[in-house]
Amino acid sequence: MFRVERDEAVDDAVRRVVREALLDATELVAAMSAHSGSYADPASAEVAQAVHEVRKRCKEVRGVCALVGPSVGDGARAVDRLCRNAARQLAPSRDAVVAQRWLGRLQTEWGVDTSAIDPVAVAAEIGGAHQDPPDLELAVLQLETALAFARAWRLGSGFGAVATGLEGTYRRGADRLHVVVHGAGPEQLHRWRSSVKQLWYQARLLQPIAPSALDPLVAQLDGIGETVGDHHDLHVLRMALSVRPDPERRRVAAAARDIQLDLESRATAAGARVYAEVPAAFATRIGAYWKLWIEMVPDHTFG
Repeated sequence: MFRVERDEAVDDAVRRVVREALLDATELVAAMSAHSGSYADPASAEVAQAVHEVRKRCKEVRGVCALVGPSVGDGARAVDRLCRNAARQLAPSRDAVVAQRWLGRLQTEWGVDTSAIDPVAVAAEIGGAHQDPPDLELAVLQLETALAFARAWRLGSGFGAVATGLEGTYRRGADRLHVVVHGAGPEQLHRWRSSVKQLWYQARLLQPIAPSALDPLVAQLDGIGETVGDHHDLHVLRMALSVRPDPERRRVAAAARDIQLDLESRATAAGARVYAEVPAAFATRIGAYWKLWIEMVPDHTFG
């Protein structure tokens, strides 16, 4: 389970959640490699779910790497890099699924008529833009190597082992939000989402120490991540529609852009509330929850 437990030391908890995530991701990619024939259809439900789960596990691990990076150093950076590269092996499949799915969502959720556009053709065009098929054996090797590095991690004791990393993650999110608010493009918005997701994973990991305080934070971060993720997916769709533009594709792409603007506004407004604290004060507050948790002071939810 991706969360700390009271009877675990910090370093034990960190290594456990990373080990579980990497083993799960490795098994999923190995299974995909063993049935590579089915992988030829990146839009199949089975492949889409496997890709989603592998990428999610890699992001969990990368969130932990950011949390323990100041304590672990090069070992954390190596694991982060390996997980990033393994997840990228699966990106072409995900982009094809995203474009196909969003053509349907635009019609059912936003009333945009996409009936004149063949979603299978759009997905195939994205796949054609990536000449080299995913190297699943390489992805397995990268994940196995990441696990070997993670097993060698040595952290300090107590909340101090993660305090600096938590503060840094929060600060990066605040800084990147500032850039987005001042007119950055989709790439910068996606970078902010990466910081939001990292903080979300870290808050989930620490959630048991103070549910009454951290449950709302986890929910807020999840909502922002989903909203900005939808923004990014619409960007993927717009890029796909631009491969072979015609009047219908241009019309749908324009509608997608309007929806992106609305999503960006909603996400940044929610982000301003999450990142309202001074980073050092945020980390100190979470550290105080940790101290109470270790001292077994019960956490109560009032309402």
